[in-house]
Amino acid sequence: MADKEATVYIVDVGLSMGEKHNGRKESDLEWAMNYVWDKITSTVATGRKTATVGVIGLRTDGMRRLSAQA
Repeated sequence: MADKEATVYIVDVGLSMGEKHNGRKESDLEWAMNYVWDKITSTVATGRKTATVGVIGLRTDGMRRLSAQA
C-alpha cells in the first residue's frame, strides 16, 4: 500500500488581513494566498494520487453566523 500524505493550510481571512505590512504592495491576505496557491500547485504538479490538500478559512462569514447563534 502506498503512503498517503495530507496537507492542510489554515488561512485567516479576517479584516485585519487586508492590511499591508513589511513594505509589501499587496495585502497580507493576498501574500498568504499566493503562498498557499504556490504550495498547492507544487503538490498537484507531482501527480501523486496519494497526496491530498485542504484549506481552512478562519474568521469567515460562516464563522460569524455560527458564533452569533451560540
